[in-house]
Amino acid sequence: HFKVLKSSSEHMLQLVNDILDFSKLEAGKMEMENNSFNLKHFLQKSINPFVNSTNNNKVQYKLEIDDALDRNIICDEMRLNQVLNNLLSNAKKFTESGNITLTEKIEINKSHSFVVYFSVRDTGIGIAPAKIRQIFESFTQADTETTRKYGGTGLGLAISKHIVEK
Repeated sequence: HFKVLKSSSEHMLQLVNDILDFSKLEAGKMEMENNSFNLKHFLQKSINPFVNSTNNNKVQYKLEIDDALDRNIICDEMRLNQVLNNLLSNAKKFTESGNITLTEKIEINKSHSFVVYFSVRDTGIGIAPAKIRQIFESFTQADTETTRKYGGTGLGLAISKHIVEK
């Protein structure tokens, strides 16, 4: 009973936080912070809860880190973690077996600034190409069958999109 209660309360907290974040974004009130942190350590820390929480030995998590990412960056650490958490959570939800891979690649410009590209790949059920744009819309999922089977509000990717654009 405790596990069900814990899971339900975590789900409810996530839902409330998503709705609050979405409201802030819609009102243009979400502020981004600039913190300095080591990107490589951050990424290792970000994937650990997923690696440690899986009771399913059928799913393997992989982290592919570009060696150039072992550096400090200035970014909103909490919001970057929120985006990666949304992507990894979706991958976990839709992957029954196989692997989930978090990959980062850095592109250094001549001005010594750089862009970091993140991707999450999985061996899950996939997304129909015609539905890819749709899943980034608020309160939207790929289809009603997905909503019934896997749950969710359809806010995680919409929030992530807004954060990345900001």
